[in-house]
Amino acid sequence: MLDLVDMLARDYKAMDSSDPRFTGLEYTLRVLAQSYAEHPDYRAEWRPQDRSKG
Repeated sequence: MLDLVDMLARDYKAMDSSDPRFTGLEYTLRVLAQSYAEHPDYRAEWRPQDRSKG
């Protein structure tokens, strides 16, 4: 599972925000990150930045 999430994160970093898949991928990563947000070792800088707001 972690390998798949890592793959999505790498795709997100490399993807141009004009790609039609971008919004869905960004949403997916935000939803996945929510399950870890309350963990004491979670860092805010790990959250995907909202690149769609240019």
